[in-house]
Amino acid sequence: MRGVCEFMIWNHILFVYEVIRSLYYYEYVYATIGGITTILSTMRHLHHEQKYNNIEPILAKLIMMYNFSMAVYYFEYYQIIHNILFKIIMILIWTVEEYNYEKIHPWIHILAAADGHIYLNYYSMLK
Repeated sequence: MRGVCEFMIWNHILFVYEVIRSLYYYEYVYATIGGITTILSTMRHLHHEQKYNNIEPILAKLIMMYNFSMAVYYFEYYQIIHNILFKIIMILIWTVEEYNYEKIHPWIHILAAADGHIYLNYYSMLK
């Protein structure tokens, strides 16, 4: 079991922050998928749980696809480009994380939280 102060674990608090923000902006689909993904990811990384290895990555990709599809449907052109750039960076990091998962994967958490933050910023402008 990892300690909660390890980088792989403590950065999940950024996801919790974005889930709370999504509730504030009434973005319930994002909050639901993001909340479930955050719980499963924390359990997966904290306890090295193998049983979450199938569903957690799928939900993580699902929230990214949801975020992107909402951006394409609702956002302005420059906001969509911004969204796409974040996705490209995350895909590039996913391809190299296999070389040193423990050091590289936590940075995907940081990027995913930043991507969610920007998405929610743009989403809040729709109201």
